[in-house]
Amino acid sequence: MFYTVPPQNGRRFIVTGANSGTGREAARRLALAGAEVVLAVRSLEKGEVAKAAILQEAPGAALDVRHLDLAALASVREFAAGVVADGRPVDVLVNNAGVMIPPRRFETADGFELQLGTNFIGPYVLTTLLLPVLLRTPGARVATMSSMVANFGTIDFDDLNWVSRRYSAMFAYAQSKLADLMLGRHLAEVAKEKGWDLLSTIAHPGYTRTNLQTAGRNLGRDASDQLPPVRRTIMPSQTPEIGAEPLLFAATSPDAKQGAYYGPSRLGVVGPTHEATIPRSGRSLDVAACLWDAAEKLEFGVEDAGPFFHGTKVDLGVGDTLAPGFSSNFGEGKQANFVYLTGTLDAAIWGAELAQGDGPGRIYRVEPTGPIENDPNLTNVRFPGNATRSYRTREPLRVVDEVTDWKGHAPEVLQDMLNGIAKMAKQGVEAIND
Repeated sequence: MFYTVPPQNGRRFIVTGANSGTGREAARRLALAGAEVVLAVRSLEKGEVAKAAILQEAPGAALDVRHLDLAALASVREFAAGVVADGRPVDVLVNNAGVMIPPRRFETADGFELQLGTNFIGPYVLTTLLLPVLLRTPGARVATMSSMVANFGTIDFDDLNWVSRRYSAMFAYAQSKLADLMLGRHLAEVAKEKGWDLLSTIAHPGYTRTNLQTAGRNLGRDASDQLPPVRRTIMPSQTPEIGAEPLLFAATSPDAKQGAYYGPSRLGVVGPTHEATIPRSGRSLDVAACLWDAAEKLEFGVEDAGPFFHGTKVDLGVGDTLAPGFSSNFGEGKQANFVYLTGTLDAAIWGAELAQGDGPGRIYRVEPTGPIENDPNLTNVRFPGNATRSYRTREPLRVVDEVTDWKGHAPEVLQDMLNGIAKMAKQGVEAIND
């Protein structure tokens, strides 16, 4: 090994795909350095096996295995909502998980080409949903795994999902990993533009022998026809212990730079980590920005299945409805044209705490009775996309039950929010533009 992870005591990491390959090695090295690690995995069983193996080397390490399937946005939203509900900092998000070169074109649960959906759309949505938590954490970081195959990738905005083109698993993989590179670069530009205390870095593992090379190819194969893991290669190659180091450098090194790309130094395929040259295919920040917009449209095209919440100070019972037309709980109490709901408990807590009225805050789980749309008061305002999963509707919301085990924000945090709303009111800006 060439890179020593600096002490990470007191820091919390999320590592996707942490049950095998570079993800497992990254989680292992982080745990040995004293970090708390959330192992975000598709298979909880395999995640627990990885956790047990890491604990053999790092007894007492704080490891938390959680389910995350990047090929299903419902799973991504559920995972992110759980992290937000923790109410705890996240110092680093490590976007590592991926799938490589299936034998034919597969689709995700949401209809995306499998590699685009798993390698790019899923991590994009996860990153945007976790931005509110990351930005509350001083010195937070997002490290995203790309691939040297991105050098050969192109972004076809007319057919990102390989519907009309003749399918090439290799070029679809290259497109998805180029998209990861552009995701990391554009996030770095947004962070600089907005003055965020957030570092976005990108890495590639060179040619690292992991189960990634065969897991994709084994999709759809009978158990008796599975390809074995790659042991020998014609090209120079390396083990996950070395292959994970560019990602670990990007995630932990104090020398890592905003928007920089890290990879092996020997022919770009093996060896110690260095700052890699961004390939010609990934240099256009304009294309990266367009890709971010395209990803947002694809995300918004997948209906949020909830569960949904509504925060208020109104006393309601199961079966009651909340409908537009009544006085708004916010601002000057004008007649509301919409009723609002959210997919995160944290946003509902804000609703309960900020609503007008003398009674205690109440949070209800609700179900919409008609179509919902992104809340324009929060979508693409402070954060890109709809990070708080906030929506509105002109149709009634039906109360399903009440959430009683919620904890409000700290008094000083609530007061900061109230001061911000009061400042907006003095400037003639409504807290909610209905």
